Parts: sequence; structure tokens; C-alpha cells
Amino acid sequence: MFGSCRRTIFFLAVAFLLPAVAFAQTWLPVDDGLETRYTMGLEKSELQPGEVTTVTVGFRVQDDWYIEGPTSENAALHVQSSNDAVLQILGPPAGPAGTRVFDELLEKHLVKHMGEVAFTQRVRAHPSVKAGKYDITLQVEGQTCNKGSCRKLRKVMLQASIVVAGDPIPVDPADEALLTGVEPDDGTEPVGSRMGFLLACFLGGLAMLLLPCVWPMIPITISIFVKHSEEHETGALFYALVYGFGIIASFGLIGLAIGFWLPPSYAQSIATSGPLNLFIGVLFVAFALSFFGLFDLTVPNFIQRRMPSGGSGGGGMVIASLLMGVLFTVTSFACTAPIMGTILVAGVSTGDKWMIPLGMASSGAGVAIPFIALAMFPTTLKRLPRAGGWMNTIKVVLGFVEMAAALKFLSNADLAWDLQILTWPVFMCIWIAIMLGLTVYLFGWVRMPHDNPSETVSPGRFSTGMLVAGMALYLVFGLFHPEEPMPSVVAAMTPPHEYGRPHLKTQMSAGTEGQSSNALVWYDDWDTASAAAVKVNKPIFVDFTGVQCTNCRLVEKRVFPRVEPTLRKFVTVKLYTDYGPGKSRNIKLRDRYSRDLPYYVVLSPDTKTVLSRQRYTDSPKKFQAFLDKGLAAFEKLSPSSTASVATPQPELVWHHSLAAARDAQKRDTTALFVAFGGKYCKPCKEMAKTVFKESEVMRLFGQFTLADLETQEGEGMEENLALLEEVTGMSDVPYYAVFDNNGAVIAKLKGKQPVDTFVAFLKEAGAR
Repeated sequence: MFGSCRRTIFFLAVAFLLPAVAFAQTWLPVDDGLETRYTMGLEKSELQPGEVTTVTVGFRVQDDWYIEGPTSENAALHVQSSNDAVLQILGPPAGPAGTRVFDELLEKHLVKHMGEVAFTQRVRAHPSVKAGKYDITLQVEGQTCNKGSCRKLRKVMLQASIVVAGDPIPVDPADEALLTGVEPDDGTEPVGSRMGFLLACFLGGLAMLLLPCVWPMIPITISIFVKHSEEHETGALFYALVYGFGIIASFGLIGLAIGFWLPPSYAQSIATSGPLNLFIGVLFVAFALSFFGLFDLTVPNFIQRRMPSGGSGGGGMVIASLLMGVLFTVTSFACTAPIMGTILVAGVSTGDKWMIPLGMASSGAGVAIPFIALAMFPTTLKRLPRAGGWMNTIKVVLGFVEMAAALKFLSNADLAWDLQILTWPVFMCIWIAIMLGLTVYLFGWVRMPHDNPSETVSPGRFSTGMLVAGMALYLVFGLFHPEEPMPSVVAAMTPPHEYGRPHLKTQMSAGTEGQSSNALVWYDDWDTASAAAVKVNKPIFVDFTGVQCTNCRLVEKRVFPRVEPTLRKFVTVKLYTDYGPGKSRNIKLRDRYSRDLPYYVVLSPDTKTVLSRQRYTDSPKKFQAFLDKGLAAFEKLSPSSTASVATPQPELVWHHSLAAARDAQKRDTTALFVAFGGKYCKPCKEMAKTVFKESEVMRLFGQFTLADLETQEGEGMEENLALLEEVTGMSDVPYYAVFDNNGAVIAKLKGKQPVDTFVAFLKEAGAR
């Protein structure tokens, strides 16, 4: 009996003590040299697709230090997943309120947590993730500080194995809103019913017909069915329906792919790919030559033998009609993406994943119905009297139109590969040549193989020739006067003026002058533009654009000139999302605000406050209102929040990259003073605002080459952080080091310091 009791007591003790021992073993240092510890655990590692679980992270903060919480306005604590396609982060972490204080220097509320504190983070298995086992890293980012220095949290992480199995769980619309970041001013309204959603999608499809990238498909559609109606008396309605089905089905497949498998920007990437645009361009050239009568395009015999019978060319026409419907969807996706993006987000908000492809198919129906009517139009043409000669003339005219449209796709391929062959002048010259060729044909000076040699030029044909000749002369005028605005269809289809012509670019970089004092200066680099905004204390106007984006060029050609006086009140930057070495980063920057292209954002000089935002619009009045809203919001910001606290005096030149600083050091043969700082580091900003502005400190700074290196965020951060750790063995900021011309450290100083200590440090470093 007594032995039995002893065994029971023993097992109870073990059951009580083992969890405590195991929990104690999970406390790890947040970084080398710090006493602050953390523990991190996942509530559940076996999940169904769409299932939500919780991650817990606890801290034991060392004395005199604090950690900024999730609701801090400076360096908010947050969690990142190494693979969002498997495990998604739902909103910010939750936890205790902490100590909320307003920092007058940063003009922000800081939320500080001291002692022992724990947070919980909701995470979700991606609704579309496939069953299997996945290795995931959950990284906690933020910073811990004391009165003299701050350190970024870099080693607070949990490496876990997630097992996904079972049927998907329905998506909670509230969780989806946390992921998509849909805001009321984004123009997305809640869908009251399934039918209401589908009707809205249908109307969105009709709205797509107003976009310029759809325009070239109108004559191409007519031309395909004109040729068929010339050769066949019946079947136009059936083939028109097949054409419409091709549009609807391809829209639905895009919705299915994006909703279930692909990231949202993938379809747009396909539409702007070089190989696809080259293929479509060559295909349109082949169609044009066929309309000229040089050869006939027919379906190969081995395919015809496998087609169902039903009349001459029936199966081939079905394939041609279906293919043209699919090609329409693919080629128009680049500029219809904003409307499609809205449909996709609204589809997700319904909580029914099938609403995404159904909504896309509904929008495809809105696009297809007018084109079905156009495809049926040739049957009416066929019944008109004396349809022989003029029908052939229409075919040839449409052949020239297809040649002009083909140039658009060949230009897209040239832009995608950066070949710089079809530059704006070359493109315009080819278009002028096509117009002149059409003029010569309409005047009857040349004949095509199918033309009747004895046919005379009718007054209508001659008048059309005069009109085309006028268009050619207008393009010639535009070629020699590029500053004059061109019609929307021309601006939409031609490449950018500056493409392949670097002498036309007016972008500036640090330390350089613009080519023209009257030209509107456009930066093409985020870091350079944000640094310039801080220096001149102006808001930033960000144009997220693309070289292959039709709507982008429409706005730039038709709207920007009319609002240029207002644009001059901003630091302006163009960030290309489909061109150049920085496109990947630019896409990530754009995705902070929207997935639309084009998209426009007005930011405060420190880039932390969104003052105004705008989707595509070709209305100068609406765009002016958007800019005015941004300026008004900027004026409401307090002067201290819009001015840089770390701006050096005019006579001091600060370099913000290590390479530029070392080049300057070699040129000036001086020692290099490096201030290692951070965007969210309060002691760094206190030093810059107070100690750095002392007259004696500024005088001593004059004997050094100066560098201010960011270690918490932005381009070059990793390189700067690696140098800091190499010099100090830690990552605390602020930290100050002086290097000789050989790169050796001759003096260093850690943390926030009083003026006397800092002056003594500079004098000692300058004497060595």
C-alpha cells in the first residue's frame, strides 16, 4: 500500500516537473551579448487547409531594456512566415497593452514592454496548400532598446514542421481581409449576394471594352470573320459563339488559376512575356500577309483529317475562332488587370472560392457579347449589293491595320528583352510607312494579287485614302515634335519616349544636376527619391508603372502634362515593375499599397504616412483632386514630423552607401567616420538632432569623410550590418567608428553619448 502511494507521488511529481524543465529549456537569447531571452511555440502542427492555429512568443527582457510591442508606431513587433504559400500570418500579434508613451523626437507613440511578456500570433494554413509535410520558419521582427542604444531582433525565430492533411476549411472573410489589406478607399464594396456579385462582374467586363488595349482587337475580330463570310454563306453565328466561348472560358480559367494556384501577378507576367508577344506579333503579320493575298492560311492536312466533318473548313474555323478568343484575353490582360484585380478581391470576400472563376467568367461574358455581335457583322456585309471588289478592299485595309497592331506586340517583346531596337522613333517611322503604304493602295497606285486590274478607284475609296494620308502626315508631325500630346490610341501603343534613348532621361541621382532646369525631374530609385524628399522636405509622388503597361503611358502622356504644375510640388519617382534591375523590389513596394498597375501614391517625406492614393484614371480633374488631397494632408503634418532629424548641415556631405563613402575617402585621402544607425533607432536620432549639430562637432566632422549607414531597413542594410558586426561583434546602434585609408579601425564608440565625450572621441580619432 505504502509502495503504491510512493509510486503515485513519484509519477505526479514527474508529471508536474517535466513541463517546467522542458519550458525552461526553450528560453534562448534574442541576440549575442544580451541577457534578454525568448521562447516560441506552435499550438498545433497538424492542420487542414484553411485551418487557423496560434503561435506564442514570450520574452524575459533584461533590466533597463524594453521591447517595442505590436501596436508601437515606430518598430512594431511582427511575425513573418518563410513560406506564405503554406502558412499565412493573420494580422499583428496580440498581447498586453504595455506602456504607451508619446516620443516628441520621433513624433510617434511608442509601446514599451519590460520584464516578462508574452504575445500570440494567429496563423493559417493556406486554403489551397496541398497535403504534405513542410518545414517553416517563423521570424519575429522588431527591436529592443535601452536609453543609449537599440538592437534589431534578428534571431527570434521558430523552425517547425507543418503537416497539412484533410479537407479544406471554409475561409473566414475577416481573416481574408487581414491578408488582402482591402481598404474602403480602394473602391471595393462588399458583395451583398452571389447574383449581385456576378452582375457587378458582368458590368466590369463591359467596362473593360473602354480600355485602349482592347481597341486593336476590334478590327482584327472583324477581319477574321470578313474572310470567313466571303468564303461561306452560313455558320457565322456558330463561329461567333465559339469566339465568345473562347473569351469566357479563358477568363474563367484565369480566375481558376489565380484563385487556386498562382500568385495574383502571374497572369499579368505571362501577358507581358517576350516569347508570347513575339509569337502573337508574328501571328498577326502572317494574318496580314494572308489578307494581302500573298498566301492562304489553312489548317494542316494531318489536323484536318482528324476534324469532324461538317463542311469545308468548319473544324479549322472552330479552332481559329477559339484561338482568337483566347488570344484576346491574354493580350488584353496587361491593362485590364486593375478591373480583374478588383473582381478577384471581391470574389475572395464572398468566402466561396468558386466565386472567383465564376466572377471572372461573368466578366468575360460582358467582354464577349459585343465581340460576338461584331463577329456576326460580316453576314450583313455579305448581303450588301456588289460585295466582291469592296470586300477585298476591306480585307487589304484590315491587313494594314493588323500590321500596325502586330508592331505593338513586337514592341512588347523588344521591351521585355530590352533589345532597344523598336525605340519610339523607329516605331513611329514604321507606322508612318504602313500608313503611306495603305494610302498608296487606296489611291489605286498598287494592286494586290486578288484585286481586279480593271477596277477603278471609287470616290469613297479615294476619300478614305486622303484621310489615311492625313493621318500619316499627323504622325510625321508627331515624330518631329514629340513634346506635343498624341491621341490616346497612339500614346497607348507606342513604346516610352525615353526607351533606348538615355539622353532623353531627366532622372537624377544624388550629387548630379538635371539636364534641364525646366524639365520635371523623375527619380527611378526608391532610396534616392526618399533621401531627396527628406532633404528638401517635400511629399513623395510615386508612380508605379511599367514599360508594357498601356494605361500607364496613357496617364503619363495625357494626364501628367495637365497636372505638371502640381507635380512640381512633389519629389517624383517612377518605379517600373516590369523592367530594369529593380523591378522585383518595385513590385514588393507596390504590393504594400495595391496590386493595380498603374497605381499612384503620395507619401510623407519619411515614407511612413500614406497621404493619398489613386488607381488608373484618364481624368485630369480627378487626378488633380488626388494630388490636392495629398498636399492638403502634407500641410496638416507638424513641421517636426516632416523634417529630417538627421539632416546634416549644408557644408557637410554625408554618404549613405559604403562603396560611395570609400570612393570619396580615397579621393579626399581622409579618415572615414561611419555612423551606424537605424531607421527606428531613437538614440540614433537623438544624437543626430542634438550632438551632431553642435558647432564643435561639426567643425571636427570637417576633417573626415562622412558616412551614415542604415542597419535596420533598406538597400545595403545587410552589407552595413555585416560591417558593424565585423567591427564590434554585435549589432547595437548607434555605433561610431573611424577607419584609416587602409580600412583599419582606428577609433570606435558605442551608444548615445554626451557632447563632451563625443568631441573627445573625434579629437582622438583625428589625431591618429
